[in-house]
Amino acid sequence: NPEPVNNSAPLWQILSVYAYEPDLGMDKGLPMEGIEKLLGDSQGIRHMEYRLLCFIRVGEVTDMVQYFSDLSELAYGRGDYYWAYRFMARAMHYLEDVGQPFHTFPAPFFELLKLPLNMDKWQTVFAKYHFAYDFYGGYLLWGEYGPLVKAIDEVPAKTIKSPKQAAVDLRGFSRGKLNPVYYELKHLMKDELETEEIVWLGKSYFDELVKAGKTEKLDKMTVEILRETASYVKGYINYMFDKFEAIDSNM
Repeated sequence: NPEPVNNSAPLWQILSVYAYEPDLGMDKGLPMEGIEKLLGDSQGIRHMEYRLLCFIRVGEVTDMVQYFSDLSELAYGRGDYYWAYRFMARAMHYLEDVGQPFHTFPAPFFELLKLPLNMDKWQTVFAKYHFAYDFYGGYLLWGEYGPLVKAIDEVPAKTIKSPKQAAVDLRGFSRGKLNPVYYELKHLMKDELETEEIVWLGKSYFDELVKAGKTEKLDKMTVEILRETASYVKGYINYMFDKFEAIDSNM
């Protein structure tokens, strides 16, 4: 990242740098109650959202999208454009979080039935599945995987009317992708993922899978998921800029 010039930075830099900020510890160490402990820690509460029995909600990531959108509008209305864009970047982070299937539920229901057999092992296993898919998506992005770059570049922006509702809708989409993604990861990586040993898979491991021609199905699903997420993020940016324009016109 370039250094600020005259104590200012371009908009793209504020959005790209601070979209990562919620992962740097700002949501850790917060109070937790009862069933919230299913998400591990308070960062999990802010970054994930599980639905149990269709009507019980655990986690508040969709609320976080709305919360920081509201703060962004408030800051912009007060003329504090830096914090307006910084809050907006945080909201983008949480919106992107709900595009990750493992942020909507830890594993397919029938896999969760294994928990009573060995709670410690299977909690570790489900975390490894979660992070393996995080890392694989990052692997494709950093490697500028052609179909993914093309999909993100060409996907049209969603029409967003409410940040909260956009997050709820994207969460519903990605929740529907959890089972196929989980079982494809299981097909490809079971030997590495279904152990109690905490090992995070990285570039060299993924390189071998790609070279062996084993990732076509996983790649296709990941492109579809990230394409949809990008569509919501583009729509969210348009939504917020329209809000800022409306604020300017009323000043």
